[in-house]
Amino acid sequence: MTLSRREKIMVGSAAALLLAISIVYFAVLPFLDKRDALQRGIRQKERALMEIVALSAEHRAMDGSSNDVRERLKRRAATFTLFSFLESAARETGVKDRIAYMKPSITTGTGPYQESQVEMKLAGVTLKELVTYLHAVESPHHLVSVLRLSIRESGTQDGLLDAVAQFSTLRKT
Repeated sequence: MTLSRREKIMVGSAAALLLAISIVYFAVLPFLDKRDALQRGIRQKERALMEIVALSAEHRAMDGSSNDVRERLKRRAATFTLFSFLESAARETGVKDRIAYMKPSITTGTGPYQESQVEMKLAGVTLKELVTYLHAVESPHHLVSVLRLSIRESGTQDGLLDAVAQFSTLRKT
């Protein structure tokens, strides 16, 4: 079978086109897909590295904070208890007779410290007395903080408040 010149050109063009399509489909596109996948992987690794750097900085800050807590606990009296501290602060600020109740609790933890908590209700106090008491109690020196505070008007007399507060501190296990 003999082909005319025009037919030979068309067959050659079709073969070249098929060859070009095959090269693009089997060589160029897989190369581009692989390159895109590698670039996505690089971006993921960069984000992971940035997260590791941030977590490392946070860990260093917490470690420093942990050392600060250890030092404060060492300086605190060995006989310190949150319950007695709150009671003596109430006596010193003049609200001891307004304590409706005090409920101590201890949260067990897995680390070297336990969180000691006391929920306290003060009934019939003025705003000034409450603020004075809270100022006396919340002490970074003793590592005592107010976790929760609920205040409402007392039903017994105008101008007086009822407050329920939850206090917390750390103690060595």
